[in-house]
Amino acid sequence: MVQSSILKRLVGALLLLTLAVVTGCNSRGTDGLDTATYRIEGGMVVDLNRDSTYIATRVFRNDSTFTDAVVQVDNRVIPYSDLSLGLDSAYTLVDETVATYLAEILPVILLDNTEFGDTLLIPAADSFSIEITDPALRLLQPLGNVQLEWTGATNAGGYVLAAVHRDSTYQGWGYSLTSLNAQTNLGTIPPDAFVLTDGLNPDTGWYDVYVYALTGTPDSALVDELLPAPMPQQFTDNITGDDLSGRFGVLIVALKDSVRVAVQP
Repeated sequence: MVQSSILKRLVGALLLLTLAVVTGCNSRGTDGLDTATYRIEGGMVVDLNRDSTYIATRVFRNDSTFTDAVVQVDNRVIPYSDLSLGLDSAYTLVDETVATYLAEILPVILLDNTEFGDTLLIPAADSFSIEITDPALRLLQPLGNVQLEWTGATNAGGYVLAAVHRDSTYQGWGYSLTSLNAQTNLGTIPPDAFVLTDGLNPDTGWYDVYVYALTGTPDSALVDELLPAPMPQQFTDNITGDDLSGRFGVLIVALKDSVRVAVQP
């Protein structure tokens, strides 16, 4: 199995596909005593394969984990939990629907009692579909590229392509790469996604193939645990301000396709 590839050369280029976060309704207490700074790191995974939406975020105040904030996404309060969804010290929510969040501008609100409040507006992409176009009959024999295409997703700033052995989905394993051009709906997953840890021999069996439509910059440390296969890298901040910084984004996971890797007789 091949772990998620770290495509460092894409870090700078990825800024081109990150949709801007609009900050508004910023307010701070008037007693003059609070000079804290805040940081939010998180993301939302809208997974059509599970017909569910997952939200996870961490909040920091003066560089320390802050557990007493009020966090809302699309007017839903995100409760804090010491351990939820396999995540430590995070605000998390599972919503058994996807339609509510598709092709929407989602308000993300952070409040610290009467001391601080800010609202971020994060776009979410629409639903879309994918299809493997090569190899024929979805049989990869011998080892080679997998070609796929997908319908465009409204609002998408880019896409992530992923492949993971079927018995390892949603377990932090798999191969992924970023497609930087939001206007191109074609992609290639290379042979590296389908080999054993020796990097040479095929890891046979069925692989599920996914495409994620990306907006904003989700925090991979959190969303990796919620995705079929991890993100290819940690993204840079898309929230910058005097009082609030961080990163937050949305991933729409289209219904999967599949390919079988076999050894030539």
